[in-house]
Amino acid sequence: MAEDLDIDQDIVRVAVIQYSENALAHFLLNTYNSKKAVLYAINGLTAKGGRTLNTGAALQYVRDHVFTAASGSRHQLGVPQLLIVMTGGKSSDDVASPAEDLKHFGVLSIAIGIKNAVEADLRSIAFSPRFLFNLPVFGEILIIQPDILSFIKSKMGIEPPTIIGKNNHTCLASS
Repeated sequence: MAEDLDIDQDIVRVAVIQYSENALAHFLLNTYNSKKAVLYAINGLTAKGGRTLNTGAALQYVRDHVFTAASGSRHQLGVPQLLIVMTGGKSSDDVASPAEDLKHFGVLSIAIGIKNAVEADLRSIAFSPRFLFNLPVFGEILIIQPDILSFIKSKMGIEPPTIIGKNNHTCLASS
């Protein structure tokens, strides 16, 4: 999806976070200022691995460490904040409270479940039912990608999003 966004420090900023037991920031919203640099960093990622999913802790990490001015968020300037969470299993911790905290903060969260994702976790994460996708196989993400990109571009208007990615379970955040 990053290939189809207008990535630039003054337009779309992207961060990628992976999680399993804990969250691992690969890069924050203010780390790269060009699409080329972001794509290079994304292409160099490897799966974090891990057996336990602490999706709630990962959401809290994103709220506390990614959607901040110090990390490059422009929330205080009125720039929309977008989070795409990809997960493939049941969380071992509470998802509802940190997901609700992100909603109250004004983050538009899209939940993408792959294979063994738990519908209740996805419903908690998704800003609304329109932002919930539960796919039986990872390859189907290519089918929904145009719809997600179209939605992102329409909702972001003049001020596009920043993307945060989480792998093993992935989050994309946008500012």
